Amino acid sequence: MTLWLSQYPEWNQRKSNTRRIFLSQLSTDLTVPQNQRRSQESRLMPKVKLALLSLGYQVPSGIVKDLNVNAHTNRIKRRCYLCPAKPGRKNSTNL
Repeated sequence: MTLWLSQYPEWNQRKSNTRRIFLSQLSTDLTVPQNQRRSQESRLMPKVKLALLSLGYQVPSGIVKDLNVNAHTNRIKRRCYLCPAKPGRKNSTNL
């Protein structure tokens, strides 16, 4: 950041959060090539596809379904079929 500001002293000079702006732009610029490569892959996890779409990249493969990010909230704790009916261990199952 020191080198950048020595080359461009007027860059965001009036803002008090220049370090944060610099770091966010730097991280975005450093991850763009990797994100472009990832968006061209055909076999990606659904959450990765959703993340790339939220960043504005086009994912070429198939239809991206709406993901329920909080899918674990739909689970109900029930007793495992091996466990007795007494209070004890419970098992999470999907409905």
